[in-house]
Amino acid sequence: VDMMRAFLDMDNIPFAWMDSNGVIGEELCENGFHTYLCEENKFEYIHLLSEYYLCGYVRSEMQMFLSGLYEVVPKQLFKESHLDFVDLALLLGGVSSIDISDWKKHTVTQAETIEEKNIIEWFWEVVDDMDAEQKPRLLQFSTGCSRVPPGGFGNLSPLFTLKLDNDPSHLPTATTCFNTLRIPLCSSNEELRSKLNKICKYSTTFGEN
Repeated sequence: VDMMRAFLDMDNIPFAWMDSNGVIGEELCENGFHTYLCEENKFEYIHLLSEYYLCGYVRSEMQMFLSGLYEVVPKQLFKESHLDFVDLALLLGGVSSIDISDWKKHTVTQAETIEEKNIIEWFWEVVDDMDAEQKPRLLQFSTGCSRVPPGGFGNLSPLFTLKLDNDPSHLPTATTCFNTLRIPLCSSNEELRSKLNKICKYSTTFGEN
């Protein structure tokens, strides 16, 4: 908060959109011009500001789209079915066909020791055993997209990359903007399988964009 105040040269930063020169635009919430940023509400401020950057300029268009969508599929049905955005994408676009051999062929790996090479082999064994829903979810977690690009994995830019995390207690993590998946140095195939299945089942965010 102090850094924001220093950057904008303002003692009181309202809940309103501002450009880099401190010129104030729309309110981010009701009574935003009279609600000021502090340590207690900084996460709410970040949430509202991020939402404005993502939706502010197309809010009316999005509202029209959602209005039409909810006429076909009631909003309450989405809540009751507990669909996340990955489920919705798979329902609308279908499950893409993922060729594991093509994926493996066009993957950059960083493994030098026998232990590290074993982890990589276990990874592909686990992926090969995954069902038609788990594979797109793993791809989504790793790259931000659940479908293979036209022409196959060779056209993924940058190429899919597997890195190793030296802490075996970690779950797999991803940097989606670089199509990179980091997998921990597990002690067995089954341990790695359990951790990969966990991110496929529970993850609704995609790592460190």
